Amino acid sequence: MSTRHRRPAGLAASAVSGPTTAGLVPDGPVAAEQPAGKKPISRVAIGAYERDEVLEVDGKPFFFNGVQLRVDKNEAVFGPEYAYDSDKTRSLFQAAADLGFTTINVQVPWLSVQPDRSVPADDAAYVVKGSPDETFTGGDVTTAFDPEDAGNQSLALLKFTIPEDYDLEVTASRVRIYVNNEDNPLGDGVDLRHSHDLKVYGLEDDGGDHSMVTWRSLGVTAYDGESLEIDGVKQTPLDVTPSWDRITSANYYDFDVTDFVKTRADGDRTVTLLLQSATPLESGSEVPISIDGPQGTYPPRLVLSSADERNFDWTYLDEAMRNASNNNLKFEIIWFGGDTTSNSMDNRIPYYVFHQVAKTLTTPSCASETRFRAEMTELKAALVNACDPAHPDGAPLFKKYTAETSQMYGVYDYLLDKADPRLAQLETVVLARVMKHVAEWDATQNGDKHTTVGVQVANESMTLSMEGSGSINGTWMSVSQSDVALEAWKNFEGFTTESTTNGGADTYKEFNRHVLWSYYNELSRVVKQSPYSVWTRANDALRGYSAVEYNQKVREVGCTSYLDFVGVDPYGASRDDQHAFGHARVWNGVDYSYGNNLPMIMEIGAEHGQFAVSYGLLSTLSGGGYYNIYELCGADEHGIFNSPAPRFGVGDGTYDAMWNDSATDTAANKLKIDYLKGVNTMLKKIGYDVATRKPNGLRGSKLVYLNERQSAESGREVPTRLRSMDVTFRSQPLTIGTWSAETAGIAIERSATEFAFANAGAEPTTFVLSGLAGEIASAEVGSYDDPSNDVTDDEWIREADAMVEASGDDAVLTVPGFGVVRVVTKQPVPASTTA
Repeated sequence: MSTRHRRPAGLAASAVSGPTTAGLVPDGPVAAEQPAGKKPISRVAIGAYERDEVLEVDGKPFFFNGVQLRVDKNEAVFGPEYAYDSDKTRSLFQAAADLGFTTINVQVPWLSVQPDRSVPADDAAYVVKGSPDETFTGGDVTTAFDPEDAGNQSLALLKFTIPEDYDLEVTASRVRIYVNNEDNPLGDGVDLRHSHDLKVYGLEDDGGDHSMVTWRSLGVTAYDGESLEIDGVKQTPLDVTPSWDRITSANYYDFDVTDFVKTRADGDRTVTLLLQSATPLESGSEVPISIDGPQGTYPPRLVLSSADERNFDWTYLDEAMRNASNNNLKFEIIWFGGDTTSNSMDNRIPYYVFHQVAKTLTTPSCASETRFRAEMTELKAALVNACDPAHPDGAPLFKKYTAETSQMYGVYDYLLDKADPRLAQLETVVLARVMKHVAEWDATQNGDKHTTVGVQVANESMTLSMEGSGSINGTWMSVSQSDVALEAWKNFEGFTTESTTNGGADTYKEFNRHVLWSYYNELSRVVKQSPYSVWTRANDALRGYSAVEYNQKVREVGCTSYLDFVGVDPYGASRDDQHAFGHARVWNGVDYSYGNNLPMIMEIGAEHGQFAVSYGLLSTLSGGGYYNIYELCGADEHGIFNSPAPRFGVGDGTYDAMWNDSATDTAANKLKIDYLKGVNTMLKKIGYDVATRKPNGLRGSKLVYLNERQSAESGREVPTRLRSMDVTFRSQPLTIGTWSAETAGIAIERSATEFAFANAGAEPTTFVLSGLAGEIASAEVGSYDDPSNDVTDDEWIREADAMVEASGDDAVLTVPGFGVVRVVTKQPVPASTTA
């Protein structure tokens, strides 16, 4: 550190801009925009087929059967062997294809396409009042104020250099330090007994020798544990520990240094920061705040965050799309943006977003509470919480993780306020650029194959709660208490019955639905208006507000919704519940088939023990729903395959060794996987019919699932009817692990002379067709799907003749395990005469 004086910059963070209420209320019909001459790559077709809502790709029906792969999380948890571009990750894409899935969806974090730059400290030192001509370097740095001991009054200094190759405009910047004091009060003189505050200052650096700074050369003229003077001038800090993140334990701590770093980026690119303890010590009871130096376990880092239009990195996204394409899988982007699993995590979102966007608050700032109460109606003012004196600037929803888990979860976890339009403004710029790149990649590197077919714009998002609550003061709220949210709440006028009945007592519910929907809709808009328009979806958080009915009601009043459909993640749902998902109000009180919402189970576990997962899929399809498994293999212990590390489950997760439990578990888990593969493959063979026909669970008569839910009245002879023909399916015993049941089948009427029969069991079984002895022109084993491509075909491919035997007037048809047989009759089978 230099012996010359530094001049603190003292620049405060930018003030929050004024709130806006634009777009809070539907304002009349708006035509959906689509680039001229461009047809959508994919869409939800409504009213074009027997089934009301059908997914289309390139104008043709598509059978969706999906699985997620947590590429982002696997690398973070399991290390470089599972990096996004590793052989093991590529093998998992291959495994998804081999298991018969048609679609794979992968999380694409905002930070993966618009990365921050992390810069290590060049140097660190601390200076001590009691040793005014000494410099302390080479290890940890400390800061403290003990009013009775000048030897325990210290200031820490950190020096960074903005790299020469960093030519982006700095939008925001933070410094991250690691406090390494013990966090348990052991009374041994090395712990933090009380909450501490820390202030950060910026020092102008003259570029001299940075190895000999001292208390005297720094020019400290006053330091009282609260404030700091240099050369007689009181200094203004760049940032101070907030009330909810005071230094109490060993962990990372972040400080915003945006404005100072911007000035330094335009100067000599050297950033020198001074850290000052702002909490006087109780004499003899504690030690200085100790911070890891450049050689420590968790060295200081300066984070440079840029919204510069040049700051995009496509390597992660390109690799995921390429792996899907190479394995004939369709691909969905699970966009991990401003809210992922009801959290805004700092390892998924660029720092500049946190710098600019309001956070969801449980209590308002003390300065705002009185003003909003005075400006609002009595009904609305009743929902303004009292400010918390412990958090006078407002109490955010907040969680913090440790350094040990930061690779997986980040460190700082908030819930960015969706009522703040700046969130959608910032995010839509990036998502629009993502979609532009997808179009360019598909055209130039993928042969216009149209591998990417959908975007989930947000994941399990909420407006009032984080996953695991997140309230730091135990306060609950009906609307977010941030200034921008309260301003929007003050001016909100709803149009649904939640606002227009009961004296408007439930208006806040519509407000939250609207805030959530508006966020979804803005993200969906840029997908739809991009040169690569695909279907858009979002999934509800079970404990939060649902946007399903609101999305449909917006359309009913003549306004545009760019959000195609909303689903949910019903982990642990029974097969009956999964069956009901496609046509009824379910366990969380929501009807996901409301209006023209396409009902999709967007996540459901398939881990060891979920032996009936293949029949959960069949139950969902039979009830009119769609199915997406979470996950293929990963750290959350819901994977079809075992995860790669012992602490998350035994097994190495590779394609060649997917099951590696005990001897007993091995057989059960392998059989679960074999059955899932068999059922998936069978369904692909009839994918066009599954995608377009109304199943019996929706009162359809041409696509009939048999025994898929193992209901109490089901037996080994399962009857149904196609037209006037009675059909009897012979189910077979089935045991997977602890689950014992009987196999299922599917009967399809394709025309008066063409029928298809599918077996969802591993062993051959029979369908008895009444009155068809001698009336069958052909019976063939085969498929309506060509496995060499990634589209849903509808052209029969013969593999072999099927076995047909006569039993009196009836024909007994044998269908091989996981097979499909097409039957063509000599004469049309008469239509049914019964309703």
